[in-house]
Amino acid sequence: MDEIQFILFDHQNSMSKLKSTMERVGAKSRPNEFIRIVSNVYHAVESEKYATDMPAEFKSCGSYAIFKQALLKAKSAFNRPVSVLDLGCGTGYDLDVLQEVYAKDEIKQFVCADISSEMLNYCRGKVGDYPSRFVLGGIEESLPLGPYDLIITHSLVHHIPNLVNFFESLRTGLEIGGGYVMGHEPNKRFWNNPECMSIVEQMQTSERRKKQFHKYLEPQRYVSKITGMMRSTLNESLEGRVNRILQKDFGFANDLTPQEIHRLVDVHIPDGLPGQFKIGLDGFDWGQLQKNFLQNFELKWVATTSYMGKTNPAHLPQKWQEVNRDLAVKYPLDGAVFSAFWKKDS
Repeated sequence: MDEIQFILFDHQNSMSKLKSTMERVGAKSRPNEFIRIVSNVYHAVESEKYATDMPAEFKSCGSYAIFKQALLKAKSAFNRPVSVLDLGCGTGYDLDVLQEVYAKDEIKQFVCADISSEMLNYCRGKVGDYPSRFVLGGIEESLPLGPYDLIITHSLVHHIPNLVNFFESLRTGLEIGGGYVMGHEPNKRFWNNPECMSIVEQMQTSERRKKQFHKYLEPQRYVSKITGMMRSTLNESLEGRVNRILQKDFGFANDLTPQEIHRLVDVHIPDGLPGQFKIGLDGFDWGQLQKNFLQNFELKWVATTSYMGKTNPAHLPQKWQEVNRDLAVKYPLDGAVFSAFWKKDS
């Protein structure tokens, strides 16, 4: 039953390929535990980058604005101090937004939970003098400190293989009349919009050609190439560090490919790449989430942002930033990521 619940895409074929991958790398655990191990190691390795790079990236990409709007919508639904669970708090950049929305006297308790002790340690420094508790773990480990008036997740649900168990625990942890804010999740409507897909492909092709053109114009290209090769031997890639830890601490015999690692970590994000296994959903449809997992919730508010896929529009040339803005006007609910606010009715 556990396997059926978390393999959501072409179950029989995906499970066969996943088990084949596990055999190749020498993983001895069950599939659900294998996914959990790889994801935990990845997030532990990525914690330093999250702490240093993500706050500025978050503020510039458009996700910050709609996440803050979702929190403001949630706040307007309550006229009392609230108990808040920040689930998957990471290094705490979403906690910064919570503190912009809620004053200290409006919070009964912040409970910050994360499966990565490294990320949780970074988060501890963000909470200031707000009443707070910290939980090393996920939703199950956070339930004893509830029930909560508000549960928030930011860039978390697409990492969760077992959506059935996750949302059942979330319903249990919320007070009747409480709120759930889901921030920065992949929007299925974006990948189903042919115009958005076509423009993203045009943008990617244009940027690749531009890089190639500048590379051949650059007189120091050969020196740079050699320097880059030397640097790559000194600075291990994130995926290389993940594989090294998996082999040292968990007994894996061989490396996972970068594609395999990212499919195990970003379970519900389409990547358009062939080969190996595929688990999870190709992005989320908020209507389907409510129908399948949040039946006793009412969707109060939703907004989307970013029409260039994983590329931060702020980093693009002016031409593509303008295209991004035009698409936002034409397809306001078809951005690559969305934030939403639900209220629990019963």
